[in-house]
Amino acid sequence: NTLLIELYPESVDMLEDAMAVEEKLELIPDMPLVQLKQVIETQFDWALSEDFETPEAKHWFWYQSVEKEEPRLGVRGVDPGENKELPLAIAPRVQRSYAALTEFLQSNPKALTIDFLLAQPKHMESIRRIQTMATTAYGEIQGNLWHRDMKPMHLLRAKLSFLGANRFDPRGDRWVRVTFFQGAPLIDELNGEPTDLFAFDDWSYASAPTDLKVGEDFDTVENHESLV
Repeated sequence: NTLLIELYPESVDMLEDAMAVEEKLELIPDMPLVQLKQVIETQFDWALSEDFETPEAKHWFWYQSVEKEEPRLGVRGVDPGENKELPLAIAPRVQRSYAALTEFLQSNPKALTIDFLLAQPKHMESIRRIQTMATTAYGEIQGNLWHRDMKPMHLLRAKLSFLGANRFDPRGDRWVRVTFFQGAPLIDELNGEPTDLFAFDDWSYASAPTDLKVGEDFDTVENHESLV
């Protein structure tokens, strides 16, 4: 559909300014703290069940590459750059905030979210994120991004699937080869005579080729991303 839309720039270019989304984390200061506790227990239970103190659970740390300005991985306690760690792992922050507000509630059972944050402002960022993302089904990667068994390849696959990639071909733990526009008609096919464009309506649901022998490669236009 995107390719067809681009054929009519005079009709769609004016809509470009309306396609941006302003993303920000909203704080709900008047939410009762006991309600926030319930939100965490129901929507972030996957973060509460992890033990982040074991060596396996905090094996990796994330930092930003100076050259490409992309997230990179380092082994905690081994590789340099741990002092510049990116706060990409939300799960341990949720767990710390949950423990702090639970303790705060014991002596302040009728407290609001703002009361807790005024007393412990270091939890502001994680509480904003919890309150905002709790309403989304796929707002968070529900896993421990520090764990030794965490594979960056899985994160790439999730991101690239949103862009329409398919035929995921892992080439290691940190990068994956994918295919875009598999089955899309070629220019000579579109310009062929007679041209029946309805014949290409289902190209995005392409089936596997049937005229290849075992061992032959049927790669099409491919792209890959790495995360090292």
